[in-house]
Amino acid sequence: MKKINNPSSFVLSLIYGFGFLLVCADFIANNFFNTKLCETSGCQVVESFVYGGNDVLLAFGAVLFALLFVSNWKGYRTLQSLLLALALPAEGYLLGFQSFIIKQFCLFCLIVFSCLFVATLVNLFFAKRYEFRYALIGLAAVFVVTFLVNPRIPTIPNSLTLIYSESCPHCKDVIQFCEQKGVPVNLVEVKQSVGLMHSLNLDSVPVLFCTDGSKRKVVVGAEEIKKCLMQKVEPKATSKALPVSAKNAPEKPNKNREENKIKENKTLELKQPVQIPEVKSPALFEDQHTCSVFQKANPCGE
Repeated sequence: MKKINNPSSFVLSLIYGFGFLLVCADFIANNFFNTKLCETSGCQVVESFVYGGNDVLLAFGAVLFALLFVSNWKGYRTLQSLLLALALPAEGYLLGFQSFIIKQFCLFCLIVFSCLFVATLVNLFFAKRYEFRYALIGLAAVFVVTFLVNPRIPTIPNSLTLIYSESCPHCKDVIQFCEQKGVPVNLVEVKQSVGLMHSLNLDSVPVLFCTDGSKRKVVVGAEEIKKCLMQKVEPKATSKALPVSAKNAPEKPNKNREENKIKENKTLELKQPVQIPEVKSPALFEDQHTCSVFQKANPCGE
C-alpha cells in the first residue's frame, strides 16, 4: 500500500515510537537492573493483580506499539483503527480500576494511556479518519461500566467490629453481652460486609474483628467472641477489685499468662496474607454458636 506522508502521520509515528521505547525501557529495567521506571504505590498494586506479573503487560504493550508504528508507517488504516479500538478500552479499564477501585494511580499506566488517547485524537480530528471514533466510544463504555460495576476491595476493620445478622439469635446474644459489660463495639450488618466475608472465606456470623497489639484477629462464634471480649473487660475489673500485695503479685500474673495463652489459641490470628480456614460442615454451626449467612434452610443449625 502507499505510505501516508503528512504531518499527522509523522506525529503518530513519534507517539508510537515513544510508547514502544518506553515499554521496552521498563521491561529492561525490570528484568536486568531489578528496578522500575514507575515506583508509585499504584503501580505496585496494579502489578499484584496481573496474572504473570508486570512483564505480561509490558510484552503486550511492546507488541501493540510496534504494530501501531508499522501500520501507521505502511498506511494500514484499518489495522491501526482496530488496534486502537482494542487497546484504548483496555487502558480505560486500567484507568477505571485505579480511579474507582484501588484509588491509586500508576504513572506509567497514565503515560501509556495518554499516548493511545492522543494518537486516537490525532487520527480523528487531524487526519479525518472518523472510524477511530469507535475507540473513544469503547473507552467511554468501559470506563462507565467500571464505575457502575465496582468490585470494591474489602478492608479488615482496625477497631473492635462485630459483623452480625438481624435474624441471628447468637448475634443478639453477643450484642446483649456487650451492652451488659459496657464494651464499645462497632456493629456492622452482614449485608454491608458480603465482600469482606467472601474474601475471608467466612460464611457464618457473628464475627468479631479486633486487634491484639500489632496483630489483627478474627473470632467466629458467640461463645468465643464472649471469651475474647472478657479479656478486655476482666483486666479493668481485677485491677480495681484486687489489692496489690507482695504475696499475690507473683502468682496472679503467671495464672493470667496461662489463661491468656489458652484463650489466644482459641482465636484466629490474622496476618498478611489473610488466610481463614473454611467451614466445611453445617454441623459446626451449632457447636460454634453461629448462623450461616448464605444457607437458607436451618441457618443456625437448630
